[in-house]
Amino acid sequence: MRISKKSVLRIFFGVELAVFAGIYVLGAQGISALWNMGQENQLLITEIAALKNEVEQLDKELIAWNNHDFYKEKIAREELQMARAHDEVYFIMQR
Repeated sequence: MRISKKSVLRIFFGVELAVFAGIYVLGAQGISALWNMGQENQLLITEIAALKNEVEQLDKELIAWNNHDFYKEKIAREELQMARAHDEVYFIMQR
């Protein structure tokens, strides 16, 4: 049984094609890596949008803080639990 040069070249070409396809799909820069990067990119886009909304809210609060004395008083009373000199303060405790 004699193997011809043509058969060897065909086998070599088939192996080379299989290796190339494996690297193309599973390699470090292959399709699966690109797919993972696309998913990570979508997550980052979502996170950026959420952070932009948060920055917008903080800008609104900063403008309100600088322009409205009522807002300053509201924050002082609610978050810092402060009161004016002659205010009566009631604490409601829950069990």
